[in-house]
Amino acid sequence: MSGTVFDSNGPVSDEVRVHFDAGMPQHGHGLAIDVDTERSVKGEFLTPGVRFHMKGRWLLTVDIAEGPHFERARAWVSVK
Repeated sequence: MSGTVFDSNGPVSDEVRVHFDAGMPQHGHGLAIDVDTERSVKGEFLTPGVRFHMKGRWLLTVDIAEGPHFERARAWVSVK
């Protein structure tokens, strides 16, 4: 998984921390292996090793933290 995080001024600063996770709440489990989110360049983040090991609805979660400020973005995707 990869993505770019923006604020009102463009790509976020180097102080921002991002964590990606995914799960299937209806089955009571998450990803089969733990993954780490790494900073790439200019607000870009990579989470290598993400493997959606089952078909169905997955809830993707991205946590974004900068100092005491925390935001969470979530979205459903369907793996077929």
